[in-house]
Amino acid sequence: MKLYGRYEVLEEIGAGAMGAVFKGRDPVMDRVVAIKTIHASALVGPMAEQYRERFTREARAAGRLAHPGIVTVFDAGVEGETPYLVMEYVPGRTLEEVLHSGEHYPIDKVCEIGQQLAEALAYAHANGVIHRDIKPANIQLTGTPERAKVMDFGVAKLTQAQVTSTGTLLGTPAYMAPEQFTGMPLDGRSDLFSLGVILYWMATGDKPFSGDTITAVSYKIVHTEPIAPRQLNPGLPQGLETVILKCLAKDPAARHQTGDELAADLAALRTSQPTATASGIPAAPAANTGGTISSAATVPLSASAQMRRSGTQAPPQPPAPAVPPSASQRTGAAPASRAAAPEVPRRVVPPAQPQRSSTKMWIYALAALLVLAVLWGAGVAKRNRQLAAEEAAHQQPPPAPAVPVANAQQPSAQTPASTTPPPATAESTSPIPAETRPAAAGKPPAPAKLERPAETATRPPQPDVSGFPLRLEVTATAPASVEITADDNPVQMHSLGNGETLRAGANKILQVRTDNAGALHLKLNDRQMPDLGPMGSPRTVRYTARNLAPGAGEEAQQSAGAAGPQAGAAKSAHVDVEVSNLPRFADFAVVLDGTPLFERKGRMEGGAEPLSRIESIPPGTHTIAVFIGNRIAMKGVRHEVTGEFAAGQTRTLRVNSHFEGRRAPGMFMFDLSLD
Repeated sequence: MKLYGRYEVLEEIGAGAMGAVFKGRDPVMDRVVAIKTIHASALVGPMAEQYRERFTREARAAGRLAHPGIVTVFDAGVEGETPYLVMEYVPGRTLEEVLHSGEHYPIDKVCEIGQQLAEALAYAHANGVIHRDIKPANIQLTGTPERAKVMDFGVAKLTQAQVTSTGTLLGTPAYMAPEQFTGMPLDGRSDLFSLGVILYWMATGDKPFSGDTITAVSYKIVHTEPIAPRQLNPGLPQGLETVILKCLAKDPAARHQTGDELAADLAALRTSQPTATASGIPAAPAANTGGTISSAATVPLSASAQMRRSGTQAPPQPPAPAVPPSASQRTGAAPASRAAAPEVPRRVVPPAQPQRSSTKMWIYALAALLVLAVLWGAGVAKRNRQLAAEEAAHQQPPPAPAVPVANAQQPSAQTPASTTPPPATAESTSPIPAETRPAAAGKPPAPAKLERPAETATRPPQPDVSGFPLRLEVTATAPASVEITADDNPVQMHSLGNGETLRAGANKILQVRTDNAGALHLKLNDRQMPDLGPMGSPRTVRYTARNLAPGAGEEAQQSAGAAGPQAGAAKSAHVDVEVSNLPRFADFAVVLDGTPLFERKGRMEGGAEPLSRIESIPPGTHTIAVFIGNRIAMKGVRHEVTGEFAAGQTRTLRVNSHFEGRRAPGMFMFDLSLD
């Protein structure tokens, strides 16, 4: 039996890139414990000392914390060359396992878990510890009913001692706050941003910031706003959406300033709405329709939060020694209910303020001015060249009368039209400018009129996509923001105005995401694609080589060539199936007149995704049925719609889907329309 100190190893219960976790037994205290170690491969090479320091930091940071929402650390030591950490053994499952399994909590449970985590983080921050890696894999759910516990302070930052080197990136990118990418100082509000990402996933079934690469994820976290949670889950209360978006604010000053404030808001949501059931999520009460939640409301907090606030209910005491102001007092956003009594003195070290270098600021300013000056000079030189070229063209002598180019287009003198002046359109269609055409007989030529060219906003040149198998052209009829992902390349952001066009090319896949679907017209390889949706609506669509495949009727028409009207009559129709928010774990099937058209089987994954597919069908009147659920058990929801399809016509079958509660036959809801 392997031993670490006096602790006996029973079995391995987990492993990661840094080390392993074993289930063990403490023979002295006669209790089951968890033993965390470092891999031997991590203890050699240039990173060995950093891993040892990080492991020691975990023991020092977590050892000072004793809270029901934090896994307790009992002991630490070294067995041979292997450091180990002895912790409380917590049976259960991680929140990551729950979310990836597709299980969905009701709103009341989402608020309860969020409140427990916020109170645990408030306690850790009050003791000078920042976790910096809050994610579902580090949250253990245990007990009946389940309670959340925070694990793994392996990358925690002690606010009283800078122990990491400048520029080191620690954490999981999808859950990191913007300031962790930009290098700004961190405090407890960074952990609250990560908790907001978790609440967003629990409430909607999808992550707010996703991407194929770390660069794409970090760009979205720093620069883009997430989709409003209620667009992904219409059954979500307005109040919870407000709390989640406040947690995800780019500016730390716009977030909740402490974990206690966030816990109070979530507790207020729990007390202001009826208990949610497994069959669905209830709508928000009228009191929360405005989206504003007061963190000063009287709400049931946990014992630890009440202990930290118990000083506001105690009788007057002698004045306490001066302490640094709290985060809410520094920002001037203290709740009205706390203004009546002083805040309980708390040993909190204020976060370090960023050190700004005036020299660097001046260098950046001068560099920006230099770039602007170069651009302005280039624009002036280009404009002068255009004016000089136009003036030189006007100074050229008029053409000889023997070559009357303009007169060649005049009507004969014997026709009645010869006595009337030519229409205005003849002037515009003449190949010779009006200023250089010969004057009429007996009239001196009019002086040349020099006009300044119109100043138009220049956009960067469009890329050459002629060599790509997939060539997309996007034209906007109204302002719209467009994100284009080509194959595995990073996301490209564009802002289009009325009448503007952009092009993109890819080898296999093109994905387009916009906030104004009705403003875009798309062509794939010079072939017009179906409209994305109404004005002002968001939409995501994927194009592959399948979208270019012609229908059976089209192939017949192409092979027949100019075979006459009978070949055109055989042209097929098309149905464009567009699904929004389709659950990944559900089966999806489309049936045409009782015959399956196509089917997408569910996967053991959580969340939802859009679906777009074009199918060829014969012309005529058809009944199309859509099924979402479990095809094997035949449990789910089925709707159908009937419509007329003409030859060569493409009609869009829209499926607006959302789902609620845990997995059950009645959890699927969708609307069906044929445009």
